[in-house]
This record gives sequence, structure tokens and C-alpha cells, in this order.
Amino acid sequence: MLFVRQKQYPIHLMNLSSNQDLNSRIKVDIPQLSIARFRANIIVSGGLKPYEEDYWKEMRIGTSEYLAVTRTVRCKLPNTDQDTGVKHPAEPDKTMKKYRNIDKGSPMNACMGLQLVPKEQEAVVSVGDKLEVLTTGDHLYIPL
Repeated sequence: MLFVRQKQYPIHLMNLSSNQDLNSRIKVDIPQLSIARFRANIIVSGGLKPYEEDYWKEMRIGTSEYLAVTRTVRCKLPNTDQDTGVKHPAEPDKTMKKYRNIDKGSPMNACMGLQLVPKEQEAVVSVGDKLEVLTTGDHLYIPL
């Protein structure tokens, strides 16, 4: 269970289907890229298409509602296997930059996942909660 008390801290959401698509593109370099490398707080699965989450704006997970404030612009941290400490010299960053430069606000960087904030002061997410997309639209990353 993930319990969120303050609205200003982002929650990182990933789609398992998106990770599986990336896996199919880098099997030679990393035979099984764990979604854990992306350090998501919420991993969604169950009949979703790869990258379907790219345009989600508002959603309900369980009984709590969330706003997607931006796509997650990826750093090179997923290149390191946190279980072994071994860093791959290029992957998955290199492959993601070939096809995931989708945000006009950060055209040189790959995006994968979403940064969410809860609409309520307190929100609870539990394993098995249903996700319902309430609104969709484009995102624009604004670097600080």
C-alpha cells in the first residue's frame, strides 16, 4: 500500500506493457530489463497497450484521483542494475532515445512513465486497485 499525505510530491507511474516493449528492443544487450530499474511507485498492468499512458491527464486509482503533471524524462539511472551495481555503458538509455523522444519540452531526452500528484490531501493506493483514466491530453515538459 502506498499512502500519500502531501499533494506536492510526485508519484512515478509506469506501465508494465511499456517496459515489456522496451525489453523486446534491447534483448541482445540486456536480456531481461527489470521494471524495478525505473524506480516506479506505481506499476500498472492488465490489458494496457505499450505507452498508452503517454497522454493520460487525470485518473482514478482505487478511490483516489490523480493528476499527471508531466511525462517522466528519463535519466541514465536505469542503466544501472541496482541488484548487482553493474552499470551498462549505454542501455536502456540509448534505445529509448531512438524512439521515446516524444516530449517537445525535452526533445533530446527519452520519456517513459508519468509523474502524478494526488488531487486529495491524502490518497491510498493498494495492489489490485482498478485504474480509470478520466481525461487525456498532451504533456509538455518544462525544464527548471
